[in-house]
Amino acid sequence: MSEEMNNELEEVIIVTATDDQGNEVEYQEVQRLDLDGKVFTLLVEVTEDEEGGDAIIARVDQEDGEDVYVAPTDEEFDAANAKFDELLDK
Repeated sequence: MSEEMNNELEEVIIVTATDDQGNEVEYQEVQRLDLDGKVFTLLVEVTEDEEGGDAIIARVDQEDGEDVYVAPTDEEFDAANAKFDELLDK
């Protein structure tokens, strides 16, 4: 995988996550990147508002051949956030 992989995902991927209050929130995966051998994704909350919702970064691990979205460590988050900022500024 290249460091800038899947800048535009071919299929729409919706991920459901549970927030701090126990509510389910849907996010659309908009971009992935490979950083230091790990895959990170930028997820944007699906809303009816044209401006969109909150964005989060998740690490994508593989478990039994399936993608599992997990919270990155603080160091991983900082590195992935900087790279996503760089890619989005282009």
